[in-house]
Amino acid sequence: MAAKEPTRLGHWLLKQMSQHNLSQTDLGALVGVAQATISRWIYRPDIQPEREKIELLPAALRLSVDELAELAEITGFNLAADTIRVAGAGTPLHPLAVEIGRMLEPTSPISVADRRVLEELLDRIVEPHRKTMRGRRRKAG
Repeated sequence: MAAKEPTRLGHWLLKQMSQHNLSQTDLGALVGVAQATISRWIYRPDIQPEREKIELLPAALRLSVDELAELAEITGFNLAADTIRVAGAGTPLHPLAVEIGRMLEPTSPISVADRRVLEELLDRIVEPHRKTMRGRRRKAG
């Protein structure tokens, strides 16, 4: 049986995975899909990844704006530069941070009450970090 030829998206993904030393399993874990799904994205021209999964790639792969534009052109999705959700000094946010941000947006399918509960929980989790950072700023200032 002849080896399958990667699709255009597949070539791009393989290049990114090679640059970041990621396996299909690793990339799948970063965007929340199984290794088999990554393989289908790479080798099956009839399989189009969901937009929500494509939007996780910039942060997962720490894409530059040029790479983001290339991905947008390949997939046909309009991926604005703010999809990266840059967090100071050009560092992309962790994919979970991007996903949590989407969950808290007004257009999220999560109920308003559940979003408030999630916000309160996250505030409690993050508060020790905030206190530490405030202390560091006072010492530096």
